[in-house]
Order: sequence, then C-alpha cells, then structure tokens
Amino acid sequence: MFSYLHDVQHIEGYWMERNWWLKGWFVSARSRHEIHHHAINDHGLMDRNFGIGFFFFDRPFGTPCSVEPAFNDTGYRAARKRFSSMMR
Repeated sequence: MFSYLHDVQHIEGYWMERNWWLKGWFVSARSRHEIHHHAINDHGLMDRNFGIGFFFFDRPFGTPCSVEPAFNDTGYRAARKRFSSMMR
C-alpha cells in the first residue's frame, strides 16, 4: 500500500484526484509529499513528511512540515556526495 500511494502521488490527473470523496485527502497528501522531496537536512537526507498517504504518522515522530523550506545548499552538496555512486 505504501509503495502504491507513493507512486500515485507523482501521477497528474490520477483518478483519486478526480474522485469527489478522495480529492481533498489526495491533494493534501500530494502537497505534503512534494515537501518530503524538497526538505533536505544538512546531511543530505530527506527528513520530513514520511507519512506519504498517512501523514498523521509524522506527528508522533516530529517530522511534519506544512510549508516547503528554503533551498538547503549545504544539504544539496551533502546529498550529491552521499549518493554520488548512484548518479553516474
């Protein structure tokens, strides 16, 4: 289920986005998911909004973020170094 929910967050016009009953939840989950990909700590790791479809799990772990943070240049450089073997 996690993998499915993660993957569909990246599909524009997915049926959940058009469904009147699921649309509010899906759009909210997608916006939090986008923050997950943009919030990088100084060690080059994504450390916010892990819940993907069930973002209430972030609360007990202190990882929720509702606004996209500013670009972290230090974190970006650390991520490039950390994951350089995958970027060839």
